Amino acid sequence: MNNFVEKIIASKGGNVHYVKAIDKSGKDACYFILVDPIKESSFIRALENEEINFSDYGQILASCFGKNPTEYVLQTLKTKYGFEV
Repeated sequence: MNNFVEKIIASKGGNVHYVKAIDKSGKDACYFILVDPIKESSFIRALENEEINFSDYGQILASCFGKNPTEYVLQTLKTKYGFEV
């Protein structure tokens, strides 16, 4: 990803959602998704469903397995996008 795109993502921090989920293999996972503002309300409704494809609603900025984000993911979000989680 180029620096310009990273700056745009950082400026739209309000559209970044942190979601704890269980992936298709049954493992706990954490996702940080930059949701397209036009799809925001449908994304929120879709979270209530049993299955959701996050990439249908925006861009997955970071993800990891586990009940909580790893230090690597947190550091990546801070370094690349300026997000403090």
